[in-house]
Amino acid sequence: IKKGVKNLITAKEGAGFWRFWPLKSNQHPVPVDMDVTCMVLFVLAQCGYSFQSRSILLNNKNSEGYFETWIRPRLSMALISPNIAIGFYRDSWRTMPTQKLGFFSFDDRETAVAANAVLYLGFNASTTVCIDQIVNEVKSAKMPLQYYDDEVVVYYHVARAYANGVAGFEQLGPVIAARICARFDNLNNADNEMLLAMAANVLLYYKLETETAAKMIGQIAAGKSYPDKWTCEAYFCSKDRNFLSGSATYTAALFVEACAKLNSIKNLK
Repeated sequence: IKKGVKNLITAKEGAGFWRFWPLKSNQHPVPVDMDVTCMVLFVLAQCGYSFQSRSILLNNKNSEGYFETWIRPRLSMALISPNIAIGFYRDSWRTMPTQKLGFFSFDDRETAVAANAVLYLGFNASTTVCIDQIVNEVKSAKMPLQYYDDEVVVYYHVARAYANGVAGFEQLGPVIAARICARFDNLNNADNEMLLAMAANVLLYYKLETETAAKMIGQIAAGKSYPDKWTCEAYFCSKDRNFLSGSATYTAALFVEACAKLNSIKNLK
């Protein structure tokens, strides 16, 4: 854990921001984003660290109060911190070639990303407008999928945020659980172990259909990947789906997470 924390802090930019890959990498430069930043800050907060970037993150909303994917420079940002605003204006120029290629837009907004934002920012007066919109998107099954390719990822992010204090997502439990049970009704056809492990975690986060979650975990354990031949499945992607990102380690970690949750629920009974 100490090594992981050190690596995360080493990658920090400014007052407490992170991006998907460094500007010095050989990839198309992308801006700092809410998704990576809020996830890293959430993890580091569990380890006792805090940073001075929260006010900037809370300010990164569109006119409807929805947290946007990329942290864009705004005049309101200058009122919070002129120095930070100047840095983001410079950053927007550096990433302009990538934007012109259509790989991203500062107007991007996505349910899965916004759910990760409120995971860190919490359930409060500054986040409820966005949370209400996320609830409506999930209920209507009209969830933008820009940088995540599957609705199960959305459900996983939402359920994780709920389990960590975002009470506004409680009402989505039955809706999401019903969809997951319908989708994975025939476990023999569930060939993506990452999504299956995510689905099990969602049910366990909400403490709904726990027997179904146990069957999902059993299905994975009975497969060819367990215990040490895990497959790499796409978790994150580019808009055009030419870039897919995932890892066998992440698949395994989701399985371990689900097992731990199931054992914890069993121990409570």
